[in-house]
Amino acid sequence: MAIAIYTGARKGSILSLTWDRVNFQTGMIDFQEAGRALTAKRRAVVPMTTALRRELESAFKARRGDFVVQWHGKPVPNGLRWSFGKACERAGLDWKPTPHHLKHSLASWFAMDRIPIDQAADWLATDPVTLRRVYRKFDPSYLRSIADGFEL
Repeated sequence: MAIAIYTGARKGSILSLTWDRVNFQTGMIDFQEAGRALTAKRRAVVPMTTALRRELESAFKARRGDFVVQWHGKPVPNGLRWSFGKACERAGLDWKPTPHHLKHSLASWFAMDRIPIDQAADWLATDPVTLRRVYRKFDPSYLRSIADGFEL
């Protein structure tokens, strides 16, 4: 959950992440798998936040295999629905989010914090045009200058 919230990575990127691509020395996480063809669903290289670093260091100490997300030392191929649903239930949510909602949340928070589109696009491995089209409305200053100068 922490990886998704702090990086905005997609479920497949997170589930395929191996410890050799989590670099504690540089503080970077490389979601691009060696030999994986580049597709429209790009995968980013992002810095760890302080909170995520703490979570990853703890998980690294307890690791039982090569994959960051694992179950009994084996990779989790695709099944997060049950565990994610249970986490949302424990959080008391009255709606059914999916793991991808976390990427949307981070994109919205970036807009609210006025993070430049190009930086947000690089962090989220998302096309800047998509970020402008979908998330620009969350920037509290967007259109403010028009409203401030508009009089009849």
